[in-house]
Amino acid sequence: MYGFGLFNPPLASALVYEAAESNTEFTLDEAVSSISGAYFGLSSFTSSMGQSISSLIIGFILTGANAENSTIITLTISFIGVFYLISLYFLRKLKLKK
Repeated sequence: MYGFGLFNPPLASALVYEAAESNTEFTLDEAVSSISGAYFGLSSFTSSMGQSISSLIIGFILTGANAENSTIITLTISFIGVFYLISLYFLRKLKLKK
């Protein structure tokens, strides 16, 4: 949720340029300019939806009696770290040309 900004811009740029290189109709600059809006728009949409859904889930968990329960708060923060490590694992499995 919070580490998304670390990986998104370089990965999105690499994906745009790889897709543009496979286009034979246009030059590289024309292909990049025609598809970059769609890639970055979709990336922005998915990141905002993911962050909002995760904030809602954490908000629902930490309401009521759990608002002051130190065990639940500690577990929630721990699970955020676990999901961050899982995302790093999947990012390492990505194979880009460059």
